[in-house]
Amino acid sequence: MGFISALLLTYMEEECAFWILNSMIDKYNMEGFYLNGFPGLEKAFYIMMAILKKHLKKIYDLLIKFKMVPSMFASQWFITVFSVNLRYEILVRVFDVFLLEGQKILYRIAYGILKINEGKIYKFIFINKYFCFICFYFVIFFPISLFPYLIFF
Repeated sequence: MGFISALLLTYMEEECAFWILNSMIDKYNMEGFYLNGFPGLEKAFYIMMAILKKHLKKIYDLLIKFKMVPSMFASQWFITVFSVNLRYEILVRVFDVFLLEGQKILYRIAYGILKINEGKIYKFIFINKYFCFICFYFVIFFPISLFPYLIFF
């Protein structure tokens, strides 16, 4: 929650940031992202795998083939609402959409990250298939061109 708080504190006073964060957790069902056992993350990973199965079948098949699960690379994405992985200019836009639409933007960004890096993922797997999970973990700074890949589910 620290990264989310830091973003909020760049725009408002401490008390206001606290109440906004509290409201975000309540209104957007983020509580499960921070509870013991991370039940909200498990649900988010299930939804993400369903989206990958439908829209990025090759990536989905690779994850299944190498017995990879989204928790290996996407936990930080959802827990911090991408505030660790995105440039500030893009993160502010993501937060605007997050506050407007809720968790749907998290899945759109995750889809966009995997779609943009699809070629890199395949290339890396052919080089060393046993360490393919590393390519999912790279911290990537994305250009604005990420947004055309944010399909609407």
